[in-house]
Amino acid sequence: MADKKSDLRVVRTRNALRAAFEELIAETTLDKITVKALTDRAGINRKTFYLHYETIEAFYDEIMNGIMDEFFEYYEKTPDDPWDMDGHARRFFRYLAAQPPMIEQLVCSPSFYDFGERIYATQMNRYRAFADELFSAQKDGGAFCNGLPIRVSERDMAHAVFLCGSTIYDRSLTEQNFSLIRQLYEKGLDFRRFGAAALDLCQVAAGRVEVFGECCLSPWDYAAGSLVITEAGGIVTDFSDTAPNVLRPSSVFASNARCHSVLKELEL
Repeated sequence: MADKKSDLRVVRTRNALRAAFEELIAETTLDKITVKALTDRAGINRKTFYLHYETIEAFYDEIMNGIMDEFFEYYEKTPDDPWDMDGHARRFFRYLAAQPPMIEQLVCSPSFYDFGERIYATQMNRYRAFADELFSAQKDGGAFCNGLPIRVSERDMAHAVFLCGSTIYDRSLTEQNFSLIRQLYEKGLDFRRFGAAALDLCQVAAGRVEVFGECCLSPWDYAAGSLVITEAGGIVTDFSDTAPNVLRPSSVFASNARCHSVLKELEL
């Protein structure tokens, strides 16, 4: 019962902050909205805000992810040609234009956060399989995407987006796999499932997400991606927190340095 009450308080607080934000963005620009303005409007104190979000940017991240999730729910019902990248971008902004004024304010508001650019980048990243990206790495030589250096993010687990595989080739691992997803979801911000472990690992290396985990992968699934992550400043281990033997199948847990300690808290 205590957990349920706690969960309800979390939901009420976050809903109050979201409602306060929607009111404020209709009155002013994003760069004028501070934690104090949000908490005063929501009727909560600043300490409560920081129990839920490490920074105001983390609060904005949650809003942006919500916008993207709503868009992709819409998009999946009316698919376009997956190769038409310009078409994807035009369609996305047509969708935004049909949304409430708050969305237009977010996209157009001058701010250090730059909602419009980050939403566009997030939308494009979800089509990275068609985005002509080449990830590469050399031991002690760095990690790159299309020749440009990449680096893992510095977000902590509370603000982490994570990727997980589903281990579809070994159904005996189903319970362990979904236990991993549930535990990470409880500790993180949100999760995604893209479908290719090698590319998932590269998303961690590029700082687009913070964590990747899967119960069993073959060497060709994770060996190259592991090098890309370690050269980008990340950490790759198996579930026992030891370096995997890349010549053998293994569980894989890959993340930035701030998130990797969560592995010791998981029951796997």
